Amino acid sequence: MDGSVVDLVEAAGILYREVHLRPAWSRYPNCLQDNGHALALFLEHYGYEHQGRNPSYAHAASEAVMRCGHRPTSAAVWRQFASLLPGQKLNERHNPLFHEEGGSCQCVACVIGGANLVRSVRDAIAADGIGVMSRELMRIRGIGPKIAALFLRDTCVHFELMPLCERHLLQPVDIWVRRGVSLLRSEDGLGDEEIAAWIATTFSQPEMANQGLWYLGANVAQSWFRFERALHDAAYGRELLSAHVGRFRSAVAVWRQRASLDATTQPP
Repeated sequence: MDGSVVDLVEAAGILYREVHLRPAWSRYPNCLQDNGHALALFLEHYGYEHQGRNPSYAHAASEAVMRCGHRPTSAAVWRQFASLLPGQKLNERHNPLFHEEGGSCQCVACVIGGANLVRSVRDAIAADGIGVMSRELMRIRGIGPKIAALFLRDTCVHFELMPLCERHLLQPVDIWVRRGVSLLRSEDGLGDEEIAAWIATTFSQPEMANQGLWYLGANVAQSWFRFERALHDAAYGRELLSAHVGRFRSAVAVWRQRASLDATTQPP
């Protein structure tokens, strides 16, 4: 594969980290020490990332956890979650917060017990126990391979870890990643496991490349036409990236100017 394309994809991965990953994790700075922060982080940005999700669930779930303190219990969090969404269907069958009394509950709080979720995942990746942790995450109601890989990948990148094995389990495959790999390999009909394995063995920074493929498609190209052209013409892809970053810069400059004017015109 052309090195310029690799550079393009990894550059898009840097944007993912700065636009999505860092802001998300910075909301919960005590996630390694505070079990509530760790659980709220997971629920707000990962636990409900499936097709057809209710966008209110993630925000209500993280708010419910934070209201329950440092060591939230499963029943208390579920009651808080339900109280924040009165009259709404709560999708108990697939909701990671739904608590069932008994010894086989699959809600996230029961599955992880008293452990700190972020610290457990970080330590598992550092110790090359990714497979075991992936299976543990998928024990949680509503969590499949894609969400498990998404959380594992971002934890790995956030803590700048370099695992030696099982990196295919850090490669969530969505429609953009699937299409991107098909274009790069000039081969359709690839299975998600094959796609994940190819990313893990082809790129020197596979997690960043995975993030970059998604960001380049979903946020920069925003259409199959431009996505395909960018992956076949790295110069064109760099133009798209530059224009994308330029829009950020212009928007921030105007916002700062407007905010400054608003602040100076406020009545005493």
